[in-house]
Amino acid sequence: MSMKRMSQALALVAVLVTAAWLVQAASPAGRRSCVVSNERTGLGSRSLQEAVDASVAGDTLFVKGTCVGNSTIDKDLTLTGVDNKAFGLPTLDGSGFDDSVLVISGGVTATVSNITIANGDASAIAGVRYSGFGGGIRNFGSLTLAHSTVTGSTSSSQPNAIAQLGASLTLTDSSVSGNEAGGIWTHFGSVTLVRSTINDNTDLAIDGLWAGPTTLTDSTVSGNGGGIGCDECQRVTLNHSVVSGNQGAGLAGGSFTVNDSIVSDNTGPGIYLIGGGTVLNNSVVSDNGLLYGGGGIRIYGAGVTLNNSTVSGNTADYGGGIYLSDFLNPGLLTLADSTISGNTATIDGGGIYNIADDVFPPVTFIGANTFSNNSPNDCVGVVGC
Repeated sequence: MSMKRMSQALALVAVLVTAAWLVQAASPAGRRSCVVSNERTGLGSRSLQEAVDASVAGDTLFVKGTCVGNSTIDKDLTLTGVDNKAFGLPTLDGSGFDDSVLVISGGVTATVSNITIANGDASAIAGVRYSGFGGGIRNFGSLTLAHSTVTGSTSSSQPNAIAQLGASLTLTDSSVSGNEAGGIWTHFGSVTLVRSTINDNTDLAIDGLWAGPTTLTDSTVSGNGGGIGCDECQRVTLNHSVVSGNQGAGLAGGSFTVNDSIVSDNTGPGIYLIGGGTVLNNSVVSDNGLLYGGGGIRIYGAGVTLNNSTVSGNTADYGGGIYLSDFLNPGLLTLADSTISGNTATIDGGGIYNIADDVFPPVTFIGANTFSNNSPNDCVGVVGC
């Protein structure tokens, strides 16, 4: 046989072997399941973990179809989903596996783009430290999600879809939605959302303890079992963002900076502040409600400044707009060129209610502030209102 014909025969064998392998990778419905190819080597794998194990730091892995199971990224890698008709949407699916769908090891920098991460459940191994956190993703490193979705996760022990336990977590044009759990749990490290959404999760959208800075830009938090709650965290900053329609408080915790943003239609106070310092710039707190005190903003031992901002249409028993409590931990409020309007208290203090009355005058007025249409009155216990 000539060399030319031998080469043609070998090429034909390679094509037939590849075709047979792809047929074996097909799902019962006829859709090919998981194929992961390495951009550098050109080699393919039938599971993400297999492809990761065969890779070296710096590689890019292309994901096609639905890869079922759990995977750990233990080196610097980029995962990019490839969407086509034959394979369907690129998906990492944790169905039936008792761990996070994706774990990013400490010290690793990883990027995941154009991939859906679905159906994670880490609750079964909650006895191990940091396991049970993050049904969808558990991040100990530096992770960027771009054009990706984390959905369908559940965890009965530590209910969240993503656990941020590392250096940084960044979501760009991504969503955390429809999880039978909270959205993001952050403990150490930073969280950054850009043009991203956390919505329709059964617990808090973002929850944290001893966490680094959290920043949302052009992002939305809506329809969750709670908004953003952070205890003993560094500052949470909202830029051109919306927190709305959540059960309980929209923002709760210590230190917030709210720039050109809206906090509205939450079933608890729009903002519940416990210690720390918070500033609202050119922002709106509206149509939130609470049975007791502070439909718009409830201040407990915190310093709050409103610059050119509006508190309107909120409802509570006391302090429909703003409630300051209490004698032992008085809050401080500065209003600068801001508006308190259309708020309702079913008992007293439609606009602002200061529980300490005039014993401790906690409100400072700067510039031109407006009080209008608050019911049954504008202020109680506020000197100069």
